[in-house]
Amino acid sequence: NALMMAGRNSDVDDLNRRARGYLATNHQLHGETLIVNDRPFQIGDTVVCLHNDHRRKIRNGMIGEIVTVDHDARSVLIDTTEGLRRLPEEYLDEGWMRHGYAVTVHKAQGLTCEHGLLLASDEMHHEMGYVGLSRGTNSNLIYAVSDDPYDPDLERHAGVSRDEDRDPLKLVIDSLSKSAAKDLAVTELEEADLGIDL
Repeated sequence: NALMMAGRNSDVDDLNRRARGYLATNHQLHGETLIVNDRPFQIGDTVVCLHNDHRRKIRNGMIGEIVTVDHDARSVLIDTTEGLRRLPEEYLDEGWMRHGYAVTVHKAQGLTCEHGLLLASDEMHHEMGYVGLSRGTNSNLIYAVSDDPYDPDLERHAGVSRDEDRDPLKLVIDSLSKSAAKDLAVTELEEADLGIDL
C-alpha cells in the first residue's frame, strides 16, 4: 500500500530498519528468523530483489512479501504481483535480497503503490523529485527532516529570526528546482558564444 523512498542508500537502510523494528514490535512478523548478510528475515517481511534471475523469473526491483522460510535449504518464497517466486540460497548469499519497506528513488522507477512517501535530502534534484512524487496512485508525500530545534513560538515572542539558509522547506524547494540533466556539449558551446561556427 505504501512505499518509502530516499535518494541515499544509508537513508534507505535506516528507514528499512525502523519499519521492520515497528512490525516486529507489533508482532506482525512470524516464525524463526533467517539471518542473511547480517539482516533478519521472517515470514511477513517485505523484500526487494536486487538482481535479475531470468531462469527463476526474478526481476531486479521486484518487491514481494515472504510467505515461507526454508531454514534447511536457506531459501525463501515470496509473494509478488507476478506470482510466487523462490529465492534460493545462492541468491540470498550474494546479497541480492534486502528489506523492501523503503527503496532508493532509482529502484522505485516503474513501481506503483497507493501511497508514495519520499524522504527529501539536500542531494535531491528535479528528476528525483518527479520519480519519487509520482509513484503513488492515491497520494504522494515528501518529508523534510531537520535536526534544528525550531520553535515558532520562540521566534514570534522573542523576536528571534530563523536562519533562512537552514530552513528545511527552502532547502527542499531549492533542490527540486535544480535539474541533474546534462546539457549537450554543442548547446554549451553555442551558449558560451566562443565564435565557433557549429
